[in-house]
Amino acid sequence: MKRITGRLAEDKGKYYAVINLPSVDGKRKTKWHTLNLEAKKGNKKRGTVPPQPNSRQV
Repeated sequence: MKRITGRLAEDKGKYYAVINLPSVDGKRKTKWHTLNLEAKKGNKKRGTVPPQPNSRQV
């Protein structure tokens, strides 16, 4: 069983969550999701904290 891994990356002045997903053929598929945070001091820590669960996301 393959694991889903991820990291925080900076590109074009913004932070992104880069997620590596295993595909059916055994290769990794990379997905980039924007966090809508500018790459400036203090926002890197905000990008690494998982979001709080929302009652609407069920």
